[in-house]
Amino acid sequence: MRLQAAAVSILLSAAVPLSPRAVVLIDARPNHVAAYAPLSSIQSNVAREIVAASYRAGVPATVALAVGWRESRFLPDVVSSTQDYGALQVNARWTPEIVRQTTAQRIATGVRILAEAFRVCGSWTAADHRYRTGRCR
Repeated sequence: MRLQAAAVSILLSAAVPLSPRAVVLIDARPNHVAAYAPLSSIQSNVAREIVAASYRAGVPATVALAVGWRESRFLPDVVSSTQDYGALQVNARWTPEIVRQTTAQRIATGVRILAEAFRVCGSWTAADHRYRTGRCR
């Protein structure tokens, strides 16, 4: 399962004691902490924006956060050699407006694409695969 590691806790959590800017990545095994990463204030702001966009789009925050962590480690200004932009690495070839968007707009666009992938594919695992490859499987 591609989404075994999902970012599940941003900022303070009642379930897991964290510093104000940290993320815990948990895999499929109950209570198994795969990694602990302190976040910069920029990364923390990006993570909050991903959570907000995921709620607006009806995407589980854990899924959107996992994609953001995998794609950019929550860094907002990343541009890849294949012209993928922003924290969620949206490709400018298929979404040319991404080049001119703000960080929040890029995140909202990426989460919207993820939601559309779920509607097409029917599962979050397949949607994640489509987000990366363009195919459900």
